[in-house]
Amino acid sequence: MEGGQEMNDILLGTIIGGTIGVAGSAVVAWIQEHYAQQRQSTQIRNDKNREVIGRIIGVRARYLDPLSTQLGKLQAALSDFQDKLLEVIVPYTRGVKHGERVVDLQAVKKQVLIQQLKSVDSTLLTIETARTRVQETAFNATDNDLRQLLKALLFKTYELTKAYHKMQLELAASEEGHGLVYDFDQVIEPMTDVYIGISSAHRRIESLLAGADAGDQ
Repeated sequence: MEGGQEMNDILLGTIIGGTIGVAGSAVVAWIQEHYAQQRQSTQIRNDKNREVIGRIIGVRARYLDPLSTQLGKLQAALSDFQDKLLEVIVPYTRGVKHGERVVDLQAVKKQVLIQQLKSVDSTLLTIETARTRVQETAFNATDNDLRQLLKALLFKTYELTKAYHKMQLELAASEEGHGLVYDFDQVIEPMTDVYIGISSAHRRIESLLAGADAGDQ
């Protein structure tokens, strides 16, 4: 009797153990399948996101590439203006006075300088033309950060051309027969601001073409 009971206990234990083993295996299999489905779902979602971002970048490139080209032309025009301006004024520079970049001229040389500065005028016209092209292309920009950078850049470029024309007027209106002291930082500083503005706009364009904020579209 005892032997039969013991056999029944062993059989019951085997059945229970096997059932638990089977159940455990089923749970493990379900967990594995669940996470596999999650990974697959995540992969599909990521693939779709990459596809959407790729399309957004493609659309952006249609107007950002031309805008980048116009910014490059503005930078080239600005560099030409800088080179020609410095070529004219550096020979007259007598160093720094009170922290300012100044020239101190005799009356006879003043008129020579005024004439030489006319050779810079054509490069300023190139800057103004490039500024207009950037403004026209900027209308297509939809990114608010880029629009603000371009707005600031266009204003800085206007300030540069205004400072240069003001310089010419002040030189022309200086008293006849007297020497001339002029602070050219009034033109150099806005020119530096335009360089910085172009660089900031380029960086934002590069960021947008790399997909920045595309996931928020």
